[in-house]
Amino acid sequence: AQLMYRAGYTLTKDFLSRAKPKSDVCISVFAGVGNNGGDALVMALELQKIGYQVNVFIVGDLTKASNAFKIYHNQLPKRFPLQNSFDLLQHEKEIMSSKVVIDGIFGIGLSKPVTGHYLELIEMINLTKAMIYSVDIPSGLGPETGLANPVSIKASLTGIVAYYKYGNLLNEALDNQGDVKVLDIGTVSDRNISKEYVDYTSRRLSIHHRLHQTHKYDVGAGIFIGGRDSMMGSIQMSAISGLKSGLGISFVFSKL
Repeated sequence: AQLMYRAGYTLTKDFLSRAKPKSDVCISVFAGVGNNGGDALVMALELQKIGYQVNVFIVGDLTKASNAFKIYHNQLPKRFPLQNSFDLLQHEKEIMSSKVVIDGIFGIGLSKPVTGHYLELIEMINLTKAMIYSVDIPSGLGPETGLANPVSIKASLTGIVAYYKYGNLLNEALDNQGDVKVLDIGTVSDRNISKEYVDYTSRRLSIHHRLHQTHKYDVGAGIFIGGRDSMMGSIQMSAISGLKSGLGISFVFSKL
């Protein structure tokens, strides 16, 4: 619960600094029942504390929510359940009139295709033309692939908690997550990394004059590391480029 609060508080600061919502705007928060949704609930509570009007929509089955989620859920004075298509119809007017949206529906917990009223909700939110802030990754994008599965929120801003996930860097994420920022919540420790300043002008490769009677090892060997199984194209082209640039022999190390 403390970690969820820390994430939600940090996300709130980022949301306020980058989205800059007007004080009189009503903010719609869509929270799934996972940890991503819990972060969104903390955001809703923090925004209410400073005077914003917030409509909180709970997306999913509360019986499956974690204890940490329930702690913040129970602090909210009012929330609207979205458990099926009928609930969506009941609250369609409020959803479609949203000007600012916080998306905490799935996040990195998505492990199967989006279907049913979840799919309908994402499509509805995208139709609002609201300013959308996604928590960690736009809901509907695969956390490992960055692919819409089969639809995803089209965010204006995304606050990424702690560190990039694969899905933030691949495929449709680059078009659907808007402007991104990685937020430090104190869970990633610094590692000691040795650093060296390299002056490239002192390390240029030069092509040696090659005698006709030359052995391949006389003009240098190159090692190329990369590629695996059926993905050998780029490393092979690199090795061949080395030969064409003057190496006598190219060694390729790959995982097969």
